[in-house]
Amino acid sequence: MIDGKFYFDKTQHAKNRVSYGEQRLQSLAWWRKRVVFLVWTERRNAAHIISCRYANKYQMQRYFAAIQPR
Repeated sequence: MIDGKFYFDKTQHAKNRVSYGEQRLQSLAWWRKRVVFLVWTERRNAAHIISCRYANKYQMQRYFAAIQPR
């Protein structure tokens, strides 16, 4: 965690199998020298994390490909 914040590099909308009445987002982020996969939503003008886990190898490849300068 850098200054108490996650740094989101790529965000996409989650495909809900169940309607939760809110927009859920998926992100890959860098946190404590690891790539993490997050499911989150915005509540009261702040990010509310629903789920956070270490990214698998495919998500890590996608993360590093996305942050490479073009």
